[in-house]
Order: sequence, then C-alpha cells, then structure tokens
Amino acid sequence: MIIAVSFLATGTVYAATMPKRQSLRKPLITAEQKNRDRLASTAALLKLRRDLINGRYLAERFDDYATTIRSTVNPDLDAYVIAVGGTGPNISAPLLDTFFTKAYFIDVIEFSVDKLKKWHEPINWELYNVTSKNAYFTYKRYVGWIDTNTFEKNPEERFIMELKAMGVNREDVKIDVDDKGRPVVEFKLPGDNKTRKIVFIHQDLFNLDEELHSELKGKLDAYHQKGVLSVTNSYGKYLSSISEWIKPEGFLILNNYDKDEQFEDPELYINNQFVHYLHKMESSLLSTLNYGWKMSLYRKVQSSAEETIPPLKQKHSVASKDTILNSEGEAFDNIWTRMAKQKLRQGVQDPRHYLKDTEEKELVQAYGQMSLEELSDVLVDLIKSGTIEISTKVLSAESPLLAFIDSLSKDYNESIIYFNQPIKRIKTIKENIRLSKNKGDFNNKKKRLNKQLLNNYRYKAFLRELTDRWQKPKEDFSILLGIIRGQSNASL
Repeated sequence: MIIAVSFLATGTVYAATMPKRQSLRKPLITAEQKNRDRLASTAALLKLRRDLINGRYLAERFDDYATTIRSTVNPDLDAYVIAVGGTGPNISAPLLDTFFTKAYFIDVIEFSVDKLKKWHEPINWELYNVTSKNAYFTYKRYVGWIDTNTFEKNPEERFIMELKAMGVNREDVKIDVDDKGRPVVEFKLPGDNKTRKIVFIHQDLFNLDEELHSELKGKLDAYHQKGVLSVTNSYGKYLSSISEWIKPEGFLILNNYDKDEQFEDPELYINNQFVHYLHKMESSLLSTLNYGWKMSLYRKVQSSAEETIPPLKQKHSVASKDTILNSEGEAFDNIWTRMAKQKLRQGVQDPRHYLKDTEEKELVQAYGQMSLEELSDVLVDLIKSGTIEISTKVLSAESPLLAFIDSLSKDYNESIIYFNQPIKRIKTIKENIRLSKNKGDFNNKKKRLNKQLLNNYRYKAFLRELTDRWQKPKEDFSILLGIIRGQSNASL
C-alpha cells in the first residue's frame, strides 16, 4: 500500500491519502503553520490600521476603541465567523472590531453582483480616486459611522472604495455568487495568508426567513451591529432570534443607542433559561456621543453547571445590592416603557446610562456600596439643600426613597424634569465658572459655584444609582455568578 503526503509551497501539510480513494479528511494544519498565519495576520492588521489612519479614512481614537473590542472577542486573530446587521458597505468597522474571516452582511439595501464586478473592472478600479474628502469617509473619520445618504444609491461603488482605502490589491479580490445566488466577495489583505469572505444577504432584520435562521443557528462567533438607525429601539422584533445564531462563548457586539441618545437594553430579549449573556464591556471615548460607536459586548455562556466558565469582567450585579420597587410593585423599566408608549422620552436622559464624569468617580463608587437606607439619607440631604426641588411631603414620609420613586411613577412630566435636570445644571454651572474666570470675579463666587457643582454631581450620581436599583433582583444572574466563582453546583 502506497501512502502519499502532499505539501504546498506555504508549508501546509495535507492528510495522508491512498491511491484510488479520495480522502474526506480536511487538511492538517501544523502548529508552525498556525503561528506563521497568526504573524502574517498581525502584520496585515497593523498595516490596515496604519493605512486607514494615515489616509485619514478613520480617526485614531476609533481605531483605539476597535482594538479594545478586538482584543476581547478575538485576541489571537483566529478564524472568526460573524453576521453584521445593517452595515451597508462599511467593511472596516466590523473587520477592525473582530478581524473576521467570514461575514454575513444582512441589509435591506441590496448589493448587485453585476455592479460589484463593474466597479472591480480594471478601468474603474484604477481610475477611481479614493479620497478621504469624500463625504462617506468624512463621516467615518469624525463620528465613527456612515450616513446612509452617502451610499444608499451606489453601495457597490462605496464597497469597492472601502477595499481600496484598506490597501487591498485588485488581483486579491474575487466576486461571484454562492449556491443560493447571493453575492460573495473574497479578498486578501496585503501580506495576509488568509482569504476573507463576505456574503451579502438582502433581508430585513424584522423579517428574517427560516432558511437563513437554520443556516446560521449556532454557527457564529459574533453578531455585530453598529448605528443602524432603521432598527433602533426595536430589539424585541429580532434580537431573540439572532441570539440563537451565536456559539457558546460567542458575542453580541451592539450599539444600544439611537440618535436621540436613548438607550435600549438588549438583555430584556436575550436572557432565557437556556443561555445567559453577561455584560462584558461598555466604555466611552467622547463625552457627547453614544449613537453609532459606543459598543457593548455580551458573551454567551454554557447553561450547564458542569461546564467550566472562565471569569468575565462585568458590571456589579443588581442581585448583590439592595433593590427597590414602587408601591405598585413596578420596576423602573415599566415606567420607562410607558413613557416611550406615550411618546414622552424624546430628548429625555435615562439616568441609568448617564455618562460618568471624572468629577463624580468617587461619588459613583460610594453610592454603589450604600444600603437603601443610606441612599435615602442622600436623598433627604439633597432635598434639604434645595438641589432636588420636591414637595416636603417626601421628607415626612415613612420612607422618603419610596415616596420619591412613587412621585416619579405618577407624574411623567415631573420625571422628565428630574432626569434632565442635573445634566443641564452641571453644564450651566461650568459655563458660569468659565465666564466668572474671564471677568475676573471668580474668587467672589468660587465657594458658591463649587458647592452648586458638587451638589448636582451628587444629584446625578444619586439618580443613576437609584434607577439602577429600581428593579427586581436578577436571581438567575446571581446563580450564574455563583457557578463562575465555584460557589454553587446548582444547575441553571
């Protein structure tokens, strides 16, 4: 019997095969080859980042943020399969966040394989001038996302622009259709050993068909969605289904804000008795913008207590703190949802998601460790100082904290004032300080203005902590944490 072993120039070793019988085994990849591929991918990624920044197609701060995400979800630059919702032609955002090897681009905007091939033709590829001054790239550079108006009429052209801006060579791009007739683009980054593939799927996230669901269920390392205006505040229509596409230990990578800076909590739709997602990371770069770039990561973990689950960085669990409900037994989410139904949330800040200013860092930490009784004392002090203007009946109530949230539950117009008040006041006080310094009379007003500023930072931190605890304890989450810490053998 003769056994033949085939070697390619790249050093890939293929499984032994016997004459007259085709092997069904996949090629064996040696550790040495994997290491070479990883080094090549690392170099290709570095060049990609440098080309995008130096060409002024992307601001450095957004690249830094993408690096933070990528080092969490795909630190070793392994083969990585994702789906991307509503990204249009924006290749670089999900690529920098995950360094995917295969991506399903799902969008209501249709991509034509013929038009992709047209823009890939030598005469168009060579003559088309990619410039950072194009409105498409101007949006990306300054705000981290792209406006639909800059690409919806010619998405194929913008897609080819992205490839050129990324430094991809024309000969390293192949365009075809798959067995389902969907456009497919394969490309290699300069110096990389891996071919990356994008499959374009023309579907509405609200009406995903069963065939696609079956194709992707349990197959993805991540789902990525960033600044998709058409589906904001609509997780309930599709996210539960998409969460089933993610493999154990995979991620949802989501931007949870709309253009009015309203936050939608995905955990309302992705937690069930089979899987749990843990909030992995939510950080910020700019103090004025969340929509389109501020991303949160949720990791899918095994539902069996026998599985070994690595520890994750996460937010302080509400289950480990005292919680409170109003007199009707309602959580803050009930109030927030009713405000939305009555169309009262336009321009209203959700206190749970106030940005944390440096000046309130110590307050946030202190309030986070307080009991409800201690938070009630903070409330009383804020009312007595005149920082929170409310009926004195709250002070005389058996529980001022309960009386306060009951008041917020009944009068939504009053709630709107309270939720926006500390942010507006802090901005006004800071402006008054600036003007006083310019006029040279700040020393006369310093003590009063600084006291007002501190009290309103206390007000802001108090509202954030109160609304964060104004909910039912997440019992399943606390059990999961017990499993992670090895403190419980109970099955989820």
